[in-house]
Amino acid sequence: MIWRAVRVRSTGLSGGQHQAGTLRMGDNPATSVTDPTGRVHGYDNLWVSDGSVHVTNGGVNPVLTILALSFRTSENIVKHG
Repeated sequence: MIWRAVRVRSTGLSGGQHQAGTLRMGDNPATSVTDPTGRVHGYDNLWVSDGSVHVTNGGVNPVLTILALSFRTSENIVKHG
């Protein structure tokens, strides 16, 4: 009944967000937070394994990319201890 009384409008906005770019991945500690393996520059035992290492997200859902990066990071954690 309530839905008949309420006019639903689309805002065009997505219902979910994937934050990115807060902990940039790269080779240079001056311009990035983690190295290409996900390890935080200057720390031997601190790793990042989520979407924050992306500089930006593309035009599609980044979940598979985040999963792939997380898998790679976990392999590096095991490898480097």
